[in-house]
Amino acid sequence: MVPLLGLIELSTAGARATPFPVGRGRDDGVAAGEAESLGAVVDGATGLVLARESREDHPADLDLSAAASAQVLRAHRLSARNMGLSDQIDEVMVSAGPRQQVLRTIGRYPDLFLLALLDKHRANLALARYKLMEIEKSLA
Repeated sequence: MVPLLGLIELSTAGARATPFPVGRGRDDGVAAGEAESLGAVVDGATGLVLARESREDHPADLDLSAAASAQVLRAHRLSARNMGLSDQIDEVMVSAGPRQQVLRTIGRYPDLFLLALLDKHRANLALARYKLMEIEKSLA
């Protein structure tokens, strides 16, 4: 069994979800303060959420966002392959309306990615990207 920084544990028997640290304080979670909204570990092949953490007052549908984000990631990977790029996609950022989405692939587990849904007006995007990068590197 391989522990993935408290996010999820993978074993030959399957996956068991554990909390994803979002919104707990300045040095924890994906971004500082109360700006973060949702976070998840997502199976990139199916779009299914394997682990999640969210604020209770946030109306976003994490399952729908995860499925859509998985399609976006697959499209980016296909485009890169069609352009002859051999490097893997590390990160995808999408900004729409009041929300930003950051998808960070997990190098050691290419079928999984980290997803953070952030409030565009309150989130620190640079800090969110840095925290996701730290989580991804700790899993390698």
